[in-house]
Formats: sequence, C-alpha cells, structure tokens
Amino acid sequence: ARGEVQVRLPGVHYAQNALAALAVADFFGVPFEVYREAMAGFAGVDRRFSLRGEAGGVLVVDDYGHHPTEIAATIAAARLHGRRLVVAFQPHRHSRTQDLMNDFAPSLAGADVVVLTDIYAAGEPAIEDVNIERLRATFPPDRRPHHFPRRGLCDGLVGLLRPGDLLLTLGAGDITQVAPEVLGRLGAGTEPTLEAITLRARRGAGRVRGLPTAPFMHGAAHWAAFTMWHTGATVCVQSAVRGFDARDVLATVERERVNALTIVGDAFARPLLDALRERDYDLGSLQTITSGGAILTASVKDELLARIPQARILDVLGSSESGQQATQVSRAGKKATTGDFALAASNVVLSEDLTRVLAAGSDEAGWLARSGPVPLGYYKDAEKTARTFPVIGGVRYSVPGDRAIALAGGGLKLLGRDSVTINSGGEKIFAEEIEHALKHHPAVWDAVVTGTPHERFGQQVTAVVALRAGASVSEAELRAACEAHLARYKLPRVFVFVDEIVRAPSGKADYRWAREVALARRPQG
Repeated sequence: ARGEVQVRLPGVHYAQNALAALAVADFFGVPFEVYREAMAGFAGVDRRFSLRGEAGGVLVVDDYGHHPTEIAATIAAARLHGRRLVVAFQPHRHSRTQDLMNDFAPSLAGADVVVLTDIYAAGEPAIEDVNIERLRATFPPDRRPHHFPRRGLCDGLVGLLRPGDLLLTLGAGDITQVAPEVLGRLGAGTEPTLEAITLRARRGAGRVRGLPTAPFMHGAAHWAAFTMWHTGATVCVQSAVRGFDARDVLATVERERVNALTIVGDAFARPLLDALRERDYDLGSLQTITSGGAILTASVKDELLARIPQARILDVLGSSESGQQATQVSRAGKKATTGDFALAASNVVLSEDLTRVLAAGSDEAGWLARSGPVPLGYYKDAEKTARTFPVIGGVRYSVPGDRAIALAGGGLKLLGRDSVTINSGGEKIFAEEIEHALKHHPAVWDAVVTGTPHERFGQQVTAVVALRAGASVSEAELRAACEAHLARYKLPRVFVFVDEIVRAPSGKADYRWAREVALARRPQG
C-alpha cells in the first residue's frame, strides 16, 4: 500500500478520479506525498456537487449533471449523506431530452423525491411532443415525479422540503439560480448549522487565497474577508495599509500566490495598470478579479484582461442593505462592457411607484430590489426603514436606491444611483452613465459628474475631470467622446478640470465634494 489519501468530495466517481490522478502522477514520477497534499487541498470545481448552504435544516447542493450517467453518479454520492434526498432536475435542450427520454427515470431512481421543471432550451427551438408530461410518463406510476414550472419551482420545492432533507439541483441551465432562492426562502430568521458551515469550510480549505485591497471598514473588503474565512479560504493583506499602493498589491499577489483579488472600480484598477506598465509581475496564480462599489469601465477591463489573460473579472453590483444583486463576468478575447449585468436570484426590478414587479423585457425603468433574507431596518429610523424595505404583494424587499431596467433573459441594465441623478429640462440623467462615457477618452484619468444650477433647465450636467499626467484635451473633444455613447441632452455643459479627484478611502466617488468644487469653479453667466 502507498498510504492513505483523503478525498474531500463524496462518491465512488470522485474516488475513481483520484485513482486516475494517482496513476498519472506515478507515471510522471510525482512523489506520493506531493500527490497526497494536492488531493487533500482539491475542493473540486464549481457546480460539481457544490454545497450552496443550509437553511431550515435543509442542506442544498447544486450540480451541473444533466446526462443520465452523470445524474446517477451524483445521486449515488448524495446518498452517502444519509438524508432524505430531494432531486430537482431541469432537462437540457429539447433534442437531448428526446434522444435520452427513456434513460432519465432509471438514473433518477436513487432519489426519494424527484421534481422536474421545464426543459431548458439553450437557444434551441421546441420539438413537438417533447415535453415534461411525456418525460413524466416514462416513470413507474407509483414513482411519478412532481412537475413545477420554472417560475414556480422555488415555491414548489419549499412546500415539499422538510428539516433533515438534502436538496440536489441538477442541470446545465438556469436551475443553478434555484439554490439561493430556496435558501433565501427557508433561511428567513434561521441560522446555518455548524455542520453546514464546517462542511463548506473543509471543502474550501486551501482552495482560495484572497486579497481584499480596500480598507476593511468598507463592505467590499470585510464582506470578502468574512466570506473567505467562512469557506476555509486564506485572507492575505498587503504590506502598505495606509493607502492604496498598487505596486505593493501586485507584489503581494506575486509573493503570496493570490488567486482572488478584490478591488473597487477604476480608482483601484487604473493604478494597477500603471504599475503593470512599469514592470512585469508574476501573476500566474491570479484567477479572479472582483470589483464592486464603484465603476469599472470597459476599457479598463479590456486592458486588465490583456495583461492577465488567464483571469476573469467579476463585476458585482450590491449594497450593504441588499448584499449581491447582480454580476457581470468578463474574460479575455471578448469585448467588455459596462453597466450590463446578470440579475442574481431573488432580485427583481420594481416599478417607479413601488407597487409591482416589472416584467423582464418591458424596457420600463424602475428600482432594483431584493427579497429573501434582508435587513430588519435602520436603527431608530422608522421612516427610512419603511422607504427602503417596502412590502409589495406580501413580499418584503430591500430597495437600496439603484435605478435599472430588467432585460429579457435575466439581464439587467444598470442606470445609476437615484441620489446622484441630475434633473435637467425634465429629464433624469444618471451621473454614472456620463462618467462611463468620459472615461472612454484616453486623456481622462478620473471623472465625477454632478448637477449645478441652470436658469433654463433647472440643473446642468457638470463634469469634474482629472487628466492623465502630461495629457491635454479640449472640452469639445471630451463632448465628442461622450456623444459616441450618449444622447445629446446628456452631454456635459460645463467642465471643471482638477489635479485630482477626491474619493473615499474605499474608492467610492465623493459627490458632495464634486458638487462643491463644481459650484466654486464653474464659469459664471
């Protein structure tokens, strides 16, 4: 015997994979101790028996498996937990469902309860007579699965689940969004068990080495750190902590082999790029760059990915009142965008008057909102609590103040924060949208947009701009750059040039400062 090896993922399938890895390691002369340590630290890949959490006594696991062979292997692994097993399966593509119609029932036979939801088309046209009712008919009469439409799947599962269950969601489509929805519904007023926290931490131990670069007083840093700690990850801290030192951050990534870097928009990304232009760093370990709390413009994303091509950029939209609400993933080889997100589970767009949920694809602007586990309210501020956490149709929402449009297919177009909206000539203009446009010009280092008084229009768009060192540009050139991305009524009427844009230590824009500077230095008349 060579020795004992710990495999942290359940099931015979993973044990066989571990043996195959051992054979390869042995062939290439890898020492057994190196192999054993590597296997002990391997926590699997996302959406392969991924533990999503526990709430209400229900353990929730998500898996990509959608072929009968994968389904059977995953169910066999799930049975090792000794819980009642509830499987929610989303068939993938009509053509594949037609070809494998008679193979699904045997593969799902190991579950105690089977739930089917609508076939995920994946862009494929429907096929006549290939549907869930036909699939249900292939099961024995006494084992017919439940069927809940995709929109009602969370409600249906919550009605079936009971404490002690293991819920396994299976499929390659949007069923992956169901796990957080169910956890949110089950978790209201409950805490995850020590078993769930420990299991998740053990599976994650050694997998992530994260570096949150913002001050820990800011959510972008302390939420990231707490999440890492609770999932068994390692939190690294840069040496220079009195301010943002891009060279020190990159040196820390290189030295500590960081694979997850958290930043706050352009205010952190632009100095990182400047440091990368000065010299090369070994950033081969870096897999994910997460940005939240401030704008990360498309051109900055493109350059980061050109310099760190193996990484992905995760743009996160959220707030202290809501947590994560939407995400956007950018990868090398594909043109990045700004402001386009995928809506996270339990998030919707509410109407302007906060009376209804807006249908996806309606093109109606509204308020981005989240349901499920949301804060109870603001301390001793009943009025602000009622405004931020309205109850609509019996559902309590968190509405932090972002304006957005729900797009067809689960997408989200972020318009901007309502508190910094500029009302000009009866039109609402979102400051962030103008800032995005300005930063497309290569001479612009940073910019913040605010509203200043205008005799005719009430307010006018005023851009406070800091240029790159040694750069020069005319107001006309900046307007022309903006016009390529904006309607004419949104173009800045006034430009105020400053040596440096004042931001909070977290990297967020200081709009009060911007307005004061704009009022003090704007042209008169």
